[in-house]
Amino acid sequence: MRISEHSFEDGDVVVTSPLSPAECRARLEAAIDHERHPFLPLSSWRGRRPVVGSATADSLILWKRIGYRNGFQSFLMATMRAGEDGTLIRGRCGVHPWVRIWLWIWFGGVILIGGAVTILGPAKAGGAEVRSPESRWLGTLLLPGMLLFGYLLVRFGRYLARDDGRYLVDFLLQTVQGLLPDEARPQPAAGTTHHVEPDPKSR
Repeated sequence: MRISEHSFEDGDVVVTSPLSPAECRARLEAAIDHERHPFLPLSSWRGRRPVVGSATADSLILWKRIGYRNGFQSFLMATMRAGEDGTLIRGRCGVHPWVRIWLWIWFGGVILIGGAVTILGPAKAGGAEVRSPESRWLGTLLLPGMLLFGYLLVRFGRYLARDDGRYLVDFLLQTVQGLLPDEARPQPAAGTTHHVEPDPKSR
């Protein structure tokens, strides 16, 4: 899996497990804190397990619990399908699709509004300029300044999430006894040993 903190995507994820989809789901449900809406204000504060998300009969979404808000953190979103030897899990790690949509809207709005201010120049009333030189400079710098701010914000958020993709894949491999295709099972990254706690309801 390709990992890059400078892009929206960590990479494709393909994992095979000898377990059935139902057992994969049961193991995931026992190992994570359940949350279906990652952008709710308290979604990262409820529970204490290191991975948050949800698993259904044929899909899963996982993200790493962090003690702060980062809209650009990585999510592992995948489908689960029964195969000849167990379960095939296929998906991607990267920013949430809603974040990508929001960025398109934000950058598009900045370009449209900032471009209009820059191109149209100072407003005039009755043929006389009504904007000071300082205002003209502000209008000229608005577009590149906002674009630079957005770019640096994304880069910083992805830098903070630089290890999330590897962490989530290691967690998935351990939880469902999975293997990556065409390679030996990797050793978990430092600090990614997970303990699956028994469901209190089963006691």
